[in-house]
Amino acid sequence: MFGFSIEYDYSSEYEYGIIFGQSPAPGTEIDSMDAVSITISKGPRTERVPVLRFREPDGARSELEDLGFKVTVKYEVDEQTEKGLVTRTEPEARTELPEGSEATLYVSK
Repeated sequence: MFGFSIEYDYSSEYEYGIIFGQSPAPGTEIDSMDAVSITISKGPRTERVPVLRFREPDGARSELEDLGFKVTVKYEVDEQTEKGLVTRTEPEARTELPEGSEATLYVSK
């Protein structure tokens, strides 16, 4: 009797629950004692946008990039935030996004 295993892994290409890998490859002849494994997608890895208000933009940008976000910096007038500090993010803090998503830092000018 052959062995069978199921593995789960993150994938930005395949939705949650989709089989996207198997070993041995399809069409391969196996003996009755050979092991077969499949890999099922857990969907894309996600990260939560951190709270970055009142932070220095360079550090905030690095933190977002380290989490896998693509970062854009824009400037806006915000009377409640000291010039040169982050006023907000878009999407807003605590939003969960797929890895590789875009995030915008707004900095007070």
